[in-house]
Amino acid sequence: MLEVVIDWMANQWLALASLFIATAALFYTALAHNSSRNAATAARTSELANLRIQAKSGLAEANRSFLSLRSSCQASRADWDQYARKHMPSLGPGPVAELSNITQVEREGDALLHEISRYFAPVDEMNAAQLEKGFQDAKAAALEIERLAGRLEGPPTLFN
Repeated sequence: MLEVVIDWMANQWLALASLFIATAALFYTALAHNSSRNAATAARTSELANLRIQAKSGLAEANRSFLSLRSSCQASRADWDQYARKHMPSLGPGPVAELSNITQVEREGDALLHEISRYFAPVDEMNAAQLEKGFQDAKAAALEIERLAGRLEGPPTLFN
């Protein structure tokens, strides 16, 4: 019986070698498929992490723009207060319109910042398209906040 099996194997050695090579190739293909699937998952995770970082940097830029706007508003208020003390009577109303304009500009900047901050509240649950849109919106909000500072007007310069 053993001789028959050995004799059959000797006659079919090429078919057996082909079967062994095909089995090894299938095993290698399965390993390559798992590796590529793991690499694709890692790439998606990395892309989402990169987009989250970009989105957070856009939000930080909007925050910096608002802080810059706030300091410009404070400086403008101080300039108007100093101007009012020097050039306006003490019992007069002072630069009410100018100070209300400064307050309005600051409120608009605060509203823009809060709007973009609310959008980014669930940043860890956002998909790639939402993160990309949020990043673009944050950049646009930062630019709009910076433009608001251009609406601030200082007091007229008079000869001292």
